[in-house]
Amino acid sequence: MSWQDELDVAWDRIAELEPHELLDAITGIVERPEVPRDVRAFHLACAHDSTGRPDLAVTGYCGSPMIGEASAIRGSDARGTEALRPGVP
Repeated sequence: MSWQDELDVAWDRIAELEPHELLDAITGIVERPEVPRDVRAFHLACAHDSTGRPDLAVTGYCGSPMIGEASAIRGSDARGTEALRPGVP
């Protein structure tokens, strides 16, 4: 399973996981060397935001060029990565 797929699975489980479990899951995936830095910053920011720590999310959002792409996404797709992949509507 690719890191993108693992992110999709982790975000799909958001309702099942305790905040620290979600943050640990996302962190474990995005800290891999093959994950681009902007993707790492964006998903860590989302994880902090989703677990009630928007104060920790601000830096990640500000440092990620993906924020412009995410703002164009509607509905539940905003929490997954499938809509952020090039070529996927």
